Amino acid sequence: MGPHAGPRPAGTVLGEHDFRTRIVLCGARRDRSAWPAELGIASRARHRCPAGRRHGRSPESFLSWGWRVPFLIGGVFVLAGLAVRLKLGESPSFDRLKDKENVVKLPIAVVLRQYPKQVLLTGGAYLSIGVTFYLTTVFGLSYGAQQVGFSRNSMLWIVLAAMALTFVTLPIFGALSDRFGRKPVFAAGTVAMGVLAFPWFWLLGTGSFLLAALGYLLICTGFSAAFGPLAAFFAEAFETKIRYSGISFGYTLGTLASSALAPIVATWLLDRTGGVTAVAWYMVCTAVLSLLCTFALHETYGSKLPDQTRTASRSKPPLLPTE
Repeated sequence: MGPHAGPRPAGTVLGEHDFRTRIVLCGARRDRSAWPAELGIASRARHRCPAGRRHGRSPESFLSWGWRVPFLIGGVFVLAGLAVRLKLGESPSFDRLKDKENVVKLPIAVVLRQYPKQVLLTGGAYLSIGVTFYLTTVFGLSYGAQQVGFSRNSMLWIVLAAMALTFVTLPIFGALSDRFGRKPVFAAGTVAMGVLAFPWFWLLGTGSFLLAALGYLLICTGFSAAFGPLAAFFAEAFETKIRYSGISFGYTLGTLASSALAPIVATWLLDRTGGVTAVAWYMVCTAVLSLLCTFALHETYGSKLPDQTRTASRSKPPLLPTE
């Protein structure tokens, strides 16, 4: 991990190019860690879907070959992403660092020693995003089908519509962060996820397909507003020499604290209280924590990226010259 370790994610590269000319599209990628759980739900729904059986996609055919299809489709996107990344040149900041041959041998050690605050803040800012995404796509599917009375097929259509909306709105909010700044757009999305937690459950609980879909579309718009500028916002919190390791460590920390636990916590709260009020408050609390961490991070739009290396001793020269 680090600038010397080879090609880096588009978020770190786009985050280092000129602020006035780029459009941040890097946030518009899907969180791939969610796929296994969603595929499991989709497979169970397929077993119950008469339409699938009419077209010959029986449970047996799914177990024999159908389960491979999503992975094959995903492989196409991986190849497309790889082709784009190989054609994308390194950022000027990274090129200057390579020219000076000032690379970090153990970037993760530098991150933990010199940037613990940024790591904790980026991880904390991600909390609401992870919780909202997994509750709407995993917990919401189960709750809508088992508690509200929707069919699995109806819930899958609702979630599919919400994900289609995020596909369109993610790059839009990324572009808005290029115009108005990372923090305002990211914070607005976080506030929206917290404010819409209760309305989302209320609309879902009505049992109306249209109202439930409206609730999903609203809260997923808030999700898109936060996730759209995330890659640039987090990447710009670290200097070039450890940017890859910094954003990876902070993002992973936030994912473990939110996405990995959200369905478990929500199910436990539902079992203990018998209702979703506690689950909604859980979403509100994570949104408040994320908002506090967001305000603690520096706004990076329109300012020079932190290329100058922090040094423990004043006698050591910086890795990059001051511009």
